[in-house]
Amino acid sequence: MRKPIAFFLSLVFSLPLYAQMYPGFKAQEAKDFIALCNSFTYLELYDSDMVIIPSGYEKIFTSGVFGMDNKYQVYTNGNHGVICFRGSTADQKSWLANFTSAMIPAAGDIKIKNEPFNYVVSNVEGAAVHSGYMLGLGYLHASVLEQIRSLNRQGIFDIYLTGHSQGGALSALLLAYLDGLPKGTISSRNQFKNYSFANPMVGNKRFAQAYNEKYAETGWSMRVINPADPVPKLPMNYMEEKALSKRGILSLLEDENGFDTGLLLKSAFVQTFEGFATNRVQSMSVSASERLAKDLGDIVFPPYVDDINYFQTGQLITLHPFAYPRMYKEWVAASYDSLAETAVRDSEGYFVDESYYERPPMFYQHKPHNYYVAVLKAYFPEEYDALMVKYLPEDL
Repeated sequence: MRKPIAFFLSLVFSLPLYAQMYPGFKAQEAKDFIALCNSFTYLELYDSDMVIIPSGYEKIFTSGVFGMDNKYQVYTNGNHGVICFRGSTADQKSWLANFTSAMIPAAGDIKIKNEPFNYVVSNVEGAAVHSGYMLGLGYLHASVLEQIRSLNRQGIFDIYLTGHSQGGALSALLLAYLDGLPKGTISSRNQFKNYSFANPMVGNKRFAQAYNEKYAETGWSMRVINPADPVPKLPMNYMEEKALSKRGILSLLEDENGFDTGLLLKSAFVQTFEGFATNRVQSMSVSASERLAKDLGDIVFPPYVDDINYFQTGQLITLHPFAYPRMYKEWVAASYDSLAETAVRDSEGYFVDESYYERPPMFYQHKPHNYYVAVLKAYFPEEYDALMVKYLPEDL
């Protein structure tokens, strides 16, 4: 009996050791990856990201700038790799990517300077995706595939995909794109897991349903958002289920014979709205892509899909809205002594009149550092309490 056992043990120990990547939301992973997403912010503001990179992570690659001002970094941590995409920037091309929001089929090709970028992010009939983000992936894909192969050469096959804002949208699409590659393009040993933070939506209902069944419900794609952040509600979602499941005000027009005039009017309104909005979005996308072509060369999309109703993808993880520090307006600070004698205060000593305080900037709830702080507050309260910098001055 010893020989079969010895043979079995020798076979087991001769096999390669795989790093353990588990499905499902893990707070430690979320904390690490939103910290990595902040590397781009810290480098831009302070020329250094050393204080924000988690212990154990080594940055091994920083890409150049691709297409619509997209950029990514590659990290290793033991037997794991991380590909982290930068979010939207102030560059016009970056925002044009967001505005190129008409949908294209989830399988097809985009011609970039006459070179086809073939993609399959879903084989489900009627599935469609954001043309601008798919184009962004078209500029990035060759470099990303090479970095995945480079990680593989180091024995790393468990790879996380992450990003904030537009970077989160790219990472979510990349998960599906990698899964749809022809056999043999990359190693079949690769396992990918996605954490997207504050990302806009990337596809229509049929795409989202198939994506969520395959990746969200199985724990391989997470979408971490703040409900007060407007960006995750974009590009457009008009809540068709809710609108059609409730009778609403128009249903009051039901006549005495039970003829639901309200439902008919509602249906007519939705159809008119869809037609107008679809034409408008497609027109804007054509205009945006033409402007991009002036900088990037010819771009030819597949024919647009007549659908603009986006749906969320990924297992939803919701944070609390981010607190904004109470800062006096200049006129309040200048006249503080007199106000202190007359103005009403609450039990904590704050002025009751909220007009005395500065209002948060429009995208305060979207800032990557605020997402990092919120993750600490929700899951690592001791680290949150010890955090020296809870607000970046540039975000206030």
